[in-house]
Amino acid sequence: RTPSSQGLCCGSDFVETLKSLSPSSIPIPWLFINFALFVASIVLLILVSLHSLDKHERIVRKIYLFYNLFTTATWCAEVFLPTMAHERFWHAGWKSTLELFLAFYFLLDSIMVIIMWKMKKNHTTDMLVDLVINALAYAYAAREVWLWYKRQQGGFQSVDQEAMLEDP
Repeated sequence: RTPSSQGLCCGSDFVETLKSLSPSSIPIPWLFINFALFVASIVLLILVSLHSLDKHERIVRKIYLFYNLFTTATWCAEVFLPTMAHERFWHAGWKSTLELFLAFYFLLDSIMVIIMWKMKKNHTTDMLVDLVINALAYAYAAREVWLWYKRQQGGFQSVDQEAMLEDP
């Protein structure tokens, strides 16, 4: 293998796997993932609102912690896959690079919150704000994947990865 076929850190098989999992290769599953996370955000928002002061509060908080970790990990994957698949981590547009760093920052933050969470303190307001932001973000992400998909020609065919990396 030549250095250019090995990608940033791995062989071309790994890069091909990344490409096959990227939102640009399989936009419909990513559309459903984003929509499911939007719905989960709304459901959890309702649960947190209803159970902020009752006996189920501790359970709802634990659900929220793992929801938060899962959503940030999903965000990292959604940004990381197209960037790494094209070996463009350092050459991606500034918006893509910034989003990638933010996604990983919030993933680390989610992990730290799980490790350091004090269950006796009431975090209801923080959770509600985060859930509203997540609901809006995943509604936007689902909309963007859908619009991007509709702009492509050929219906349900795989589309060009490069187009998703370009900043408008």
